[in-house]
Amino acid sequence: MSLQMAGSIFLTGASGFLGGRLLARLAAGGSERVVCLCRKAAAPTGGGLPANVECVPGDLVDREAYAAALASCDTVVHLAAATGKQSPAEYWRVNRDGTEALVLAARRAGVRRFLHVSTIAVKFADQSRYYYAQSKEQAEAIVAQSGMRFAIVRPTLILGSGSPVLEGLSRLAALPVVPVFGNGITPVQPIFVEDLATCVAAMLDEDLFDGQTVEIGGPEVLTIEDLLRRVRKAQGGGEARVVRLPARPIAAFLAWIEPLLRSVLPFTAGQLASFTNAGTVESNPWVAHWQTRMKGVDEALQLSSL
Repeated sequence: MSLQMAGSIFLTGASGFLGGRLLARLAAGGSERVVCLCRKAAAPTGGGLPANVECVPGDLVDREAYAAALASCDTVVHLAAATGKQSPAEYWRVNRDGTEALVLAARRAGVRRFLHVSTIAVKFADQSRYYYAQSKEQAEAIVAQSGMRFAIVRPTLILGSGSPVLEGLSRLAALPVVPVFGNGITPVQPIFVEDLATCVAAMLDEDLFDGQTVEIGGPEVLTIEDLLRRVRKAQGGGEARVVRLPARPIAAFLAWIEPLLRSVLPFTAGQLASFTNAGTVESNPWVAHWQTRMKGVDEALQLSSL
């Protein structure tokens, strides 16, 4: 199946870090029509929209706001999510309840295919304070029980200009002494955002909607400490002096003060989970094929405008 035969696509999160890249591919790839759910009636990428792209204003949890638009779509690509330093309630509202509302609306509209972009963090052994991962795991279960043909994508840490995760790592790497939470040897497998967008578009193109969960990471596995060192080097910094800090007590302290100071904290207790839980993918021949064409970590960092 090609994008030219895929029918209309309903895309959430089109204005986001990954969504903008994917929208560009869908719009240029011959998709009949791409309908973007937007929080405001504005072009997701700014400026004018291609002729085959339109915006529908609405909130993800308000399924009546976009029910009519869904009625003419064959496929849903669900990228929208609450990320960063949100309150636990907002993670549940957007990631779990928003996904449930979208699934119900899609089923009612007769949508055949549903692609849900999740996160590798749902595999973390310790999600005790990581409400983002918990909410995305519950969203996965909702999609899997939807009754539609579906696919779930679990990206690893995503690099690229505008990457929220990379911005946080860059701030740490720029410090005179670079803090590493935990022992520093946790493996990660970053992926360049353009490579991830290409893979998601390929899943649509190849009609990979057989109930599979596809974990997508880049071609390199390295430790979280090595990644911080490479980020520092990409910023033009000298050799890093690293200090390893105990993750558990710091996470407990952050969890205690988050209700009052969440907006000013550099990161949350949950986000520390990426320092202590492996962020690598299971072997998959389809992903391995694409990895041969992907950017390595250093090249991805060079292209990330650090």
